[in-house]
Amino acid sequence: MDVCSEMVYPLMPLFLSNTLGASKSIVRQIEGIAESTASLLKQFSGILADQRRRVYFSG
Repeated sequence: MDVCSEMVYPLMPLFLSNTLGASKSIVRQIEGIAESTASLLKQFSGILADQRRRVYFSG
């Protein structure tokens, strides 16, 4: 991750709870959805990378 996202990431729960008035359970749900989405995208991109590698190296 780049430096900006690393700086903002810890502040997001504070922003959601203090500024927007979200409860702790909502903040946890949002973080869970974000982590799940990131994991699924990593898996999908890994599958695509493996498929492309087979095409490029098969001849």
